[in-house]
Amino acid sequence: MYTFKSLAYYLTILSIILISLLFNNWDGFVLAIPLIAIVAFSLSYPLPREVKLEVKRRVEPIYTIKGETVEVEVVVSNRDSTRYIVRYEDQVPGKAVVEEGYNSGYLVLKPDESKKIKYTLRIEERGHYSVGPLNVKIVDPLELRFIEDDLGGEVEVAVFPEFEKIPWFKIFSEYTGVWPGEIHSRKSGQGYDFYGVREYVCGDEFKRINWSATAKWGRLMSNEYESEKVTDVLLIVDASGEEVIGVYLKDVIEFEVSIAASLALTYLKHGDRVGLVAHGRHRAWIKPAFGKNQFFKILHCLADLHEGSSMPLKFMVGTITPYILKPKAEVVIISPLLEKEIIDLVRELLAMDYKVLVLSPNPYSLITGKEYRNAVRVLSLKREILKLQLLKYCLVVDWDPRLPFKQVVKYLKTMRLRMSR
Repeated sequence: MYTFKSLAYYLTILSIILISLLFNNWDGFVLAIPLIAIVAFSLSYPLPREVKLEVKRRVEPIYTIKGETVEVEVVVSNRDSTRYIVRYEDQVPGKAVVEEGYNSGYLVLKPDESKKIKYTLRIEERGHYSVGPLNVKIVDPLELRFIEDDLGGEVEVAVFPEFEKIPWFKIFSEYTGVWPGEIHSRKSGQGYDFYGVREYVCGDEFKRINWSATAKWGRLMSNEYESEKVTDVLLIVDASGEEVIGVYLKDVIEFEVSIAASLALTYLKHGDRVGLVAHGRHRAWIKPAFGKNQFFKILHCLADLHEGSSMPLKFMVGTITPYILKPKAEVVIISPLLEKEIIDLVRELLAMDYKVLVLSPNPYSLITGKEYRNAVRVLSLKREILKLQLLKYCLVVDWDPRLPFKQVVKYLKTMRLRMSR
């Protein structure tokens, strides 16, 4: 194929010749001779019929946290018998910034020669991105002609939200599974909290004998302890409300997904099963499960959560929850509390016999412009009324998202300790 550069050369030569003929001045041909010689030399350079390059790509890491760097290394090898002049450009996401090195440039490859391309990317937004393919053009010395191909394929890079280790706090779930955990099951078994006294049974440990009760009843009596089991927790992340605060919702969602990831990590580390319902531009849900793979599923889902609403939150959660979560388990709703339907959702979850906790980062604390002062006051009052209505049904934790979430956890632990008394 021919480039626009070749067209410019041809038009320049043709213009010189035409002007010389028009003015009957043959001196102009002298100016055209060097250009003709250069173009002839470039056109005589042989180009292959097909691109015989081998491209190998290495991207590390393919799982990263928002704001961290990704190292990309591409090895290009010439498998042809002729020399290649290669113009390359490695395709990178539009939201990525090349911090070190270059993802585009030129290479001169002799037969069977290999060269490396190295650069570093930084991606500041959550999501799944593709790095590659490598667009190569085999060109002549003046780039008048080229043969193009895309090689090396794509490598997907997952950019997860930021998360932190937070202290575990008491869960009010009354549903417990069969596996040992840290939730009181209200049944006797292996545990540390006293449950009751019963008659000694052959095989009981000697340290479980209650000597006071034995002396009182005249026969051996043993202590019983309340067993501690795992439970199920469902995290609901609400990314709706764009029509209320517009672009400011994007920052609120970053706090929400970070909190959800931190809570999921904490619950899973303590052996609980964790599920997720993501309500945003695209809806998604994950059934409660254990382990590291479950945490990665949750991170992948949170990485793709963006502001918007594809359907009402109440309809989505009310339809999915009974199929993935057993009654008496705990539901944690993370929402900016910008829409009234959250009240109907909480009522419906309580009617299904779930324990509900609402965590709400205050979106209006992020709007500091003086021109919005009156609007923020009115909307904050409206949100405060909504929060007071919710407090009739469940515990609501409202805080400034600019504060560390660990402070919120300390407050939550204190509140739950008071409620358990």
